[in-house]
Amino acid sequence: MISEAADGGQPPRSINDMQGVIMSSLEYEQNQVDAYVDHLAEVNKANQVVATSDLYNEQGVLLAKQGTSISSKMAEKLIRHKLRKPLEQSVALEHSLSGEQLLADIDKQWSAAADLQCLSRHVTEASLREARDRVMRLPMLVQKLTVLRERLPDQYDKALYCAWFGLAIATRLQRPDAKPVEVFIAGLAHDIGMLHIDPAIVNKNDELSPEEWRAIQSHVVIGKVCLESMSSVPRAVAVAVLEHHERCDGSGYPSARFADELSLMGQIVAITDMLYAIRFSADPKRNSDLQLLLPVLQVNDYSFAAEVYEATRFLIKTAGIRSPRLYSEDADLLQRLPKLLVLAQTLKRYEASVVHLNQHLPVDQMNRRQLRSLAATGLALENLLIRSGMTSEGLIRWVSHVHQAKLQPAYAEMEEVDLMFDELLWRFRDLRRLLHLVQKDAPESLRPLLAAIERSFNDAAKERQSVIA
Repeated sequence: MISEAADGGQPPRSINDMQGVIMSSLEYEQNQVDAYVDHLAEVNKANQVVATSDLYNEQGVLLAKQGTSISSKMAEKLIRHKLRKPLEQSVALEHSLSGEQLLADIDKQWSAAADLQCLSRHVTEASLREARDRVMRLPMLVQKLTVLRERLPDQYDKALYCAWFGLAIATRLQRPDAKPVEVFIAGLAHDIGMLHIDPAIVNKNDELSPEEWRAIQSHVVIGKVCLESMSSVPRAVAVAVLEHHERCDGSGYPSARFADELSLMGQIVAITDMLYAIRFSADPKRNSDLQLLLPVLQVNDYSFAAEVYEATRFLIKTAGIRSPRLYSEDADLLQRLPKLLVLAQTLKRYEASVVHLNQHLPVDQMNRRQLRSLAATGLALENLLIRSGMTSEGLIRWVSHVHQAKLQPAYAEMEEVDLMFDELLWRFRDLRRLLHLVQKDAPESLRPLLAAIERSFNDAAKERQSVIA
């Protein structure tokens, strides 16, 4: 296991002077017809969707009578308007997701992977059925889940995972501010906002542009607004959905909040969401079973509430998962080790850039949401590198020695290093994307600094790619 402190490193820097609630500038007008109507029109081709009341725009003009089918042609008509009330409150599907289908979908997910089957032992049938029954009493949420299942199946699978894994974590914690049934609902609902974003962006396989990333970020606000309009949904569920991309170190979105500003329920959904993204990544190395991904969880320990991190780690370690090696052949690992040395040098260059960023960002500008997020993300990464020791000369020498001596007892540790390096590179990728976004709205005096730091990150990334390719 890799040490959590660097050899002779400095103590992590404080970010307390940047705390304070700054509300997100992201907004959502629920009555404005958006991409959701196109999803409804596609669903309508096999599962009739009809207006349950007359549809009027905000000027009082009748757009569709009660009983009208939401066809593609009707969607084109509605998309240009703001309605008197949200579209989802004025339509019904002929066939909606049933409680038994929901449980069958969860069971199918468990059966598809041995590690998930093991982890599912932490979930009792009684608790799962209780949570299912509560969801079925929320017709607007059931509508969203039905559409999500049909139109964005990957998002639906993630919703299932976050729901049952969150249920297990909440059951382990036994906290009044994170009731298992409510955590289950929040897990199912956490990405319903994606239904209101252009599916070309949501389904894009290539790296998102900064503008597309800004659109994706809006899904947490959209989800919160949608849930707040459902009278029977507890407020804590809507808050958890809003917060599921926030991090305790202030590096998340939409508001760059810190630990004492975040709900425990939001943190549970956040950690399950992150683990799903890694566990089911398109990268075959990151797409490993949960036991193998414990080093990645370790890298992110300060990002989540301590009790949530510990409960998650406990559930994975005690699930009885029997993990294969990350590299089935020793020769493959040995071939990888020189590339790890290149990655270590890239991380050292990233570290120098982020230290420079942290030293020069003015504290008096931290009333700007995105600058505050950038500062928090930069400090979180600097502190993470200090704690993990992943850029220490001692670790670099150790990797080189293992490679040269073909030190087989250390191969498992090298696989952990590999996974942790990958996770750090992903974290820096997000910082680079945030840097690009911040420059547009930053004060003129800061733009040269931000542009120079972005160039240094990009140059290091290009050099790494040219060496490893």
